[in-house]
Amino acid sequence: MLETAILGFLADSDLHGYELKKRIAELVAPWSRVSFGSLYPALTRLEKAGLIRVVRTVDAPAPLTGSLGAEVAAFRAKALQGATSLRGRKVFALTETGRARLSALLRDTTGDDRDFAVRVAFYGLLDAAERLELFTKRRDGLANSIDSPAPAAPLRDRYRTMVSAFQVDRLVREQSWIDQLIEQESTTSLTTGAGGTTT
Repeated sequence: MLETAILGFLADSDLHGYELKKRIAELVAPWSRVSFGSLYPALTRLEKAGLIRVVRTVDAPAPLTGSLGAEVAAFRAKALQGATSLRGRKVFALTETGRARLSALLRDTTGDDRDFAVRVAFYGLLDAAERLELFTKRRDGLANSIDSPAPAAPLRDRYRTMVSAFQVDRLVREQSWIDQLIEQESTTSLTTGAGGTTT
């Protein structure tokens, strides 16, 4: 999920880590939190793999760590060294290898619900025919899950029953949403041709 989000946002524009964190946090807020502790190792890994590269460094205030003790220690160290409060932020760009990797990730139909939601956020990078195929596969998978619910537990109380009903309702709602997307993509394919893309 994090790799897809990083590569997807860098496909839009070159960004530094702080801005990437902000955009990813807005995207994945319903499912998870993104910390600098998870983002920067991911950026390092993607850079080493040749999927992203540093294009420049900009001066910016150092982000807060979230720890009062760490902030005090950093302030004291800077004061002793006579350092300014600015430090360079690396601005990252997507490489051609990274663009190919993103394309493969967007076409991947495995993963959980949040993986799918993050992929959909960048489906505008695919053409309408590809989106239509991916949405159709998702809808078929949802239909199978709704038609073949998990076997009932031998001891069920009303809370387990409510959770089970909620899960089925969630699947039905997503199926309805996917149906709307399929209808939109079908219309797009008719008006722009099978290779049409959206922005």
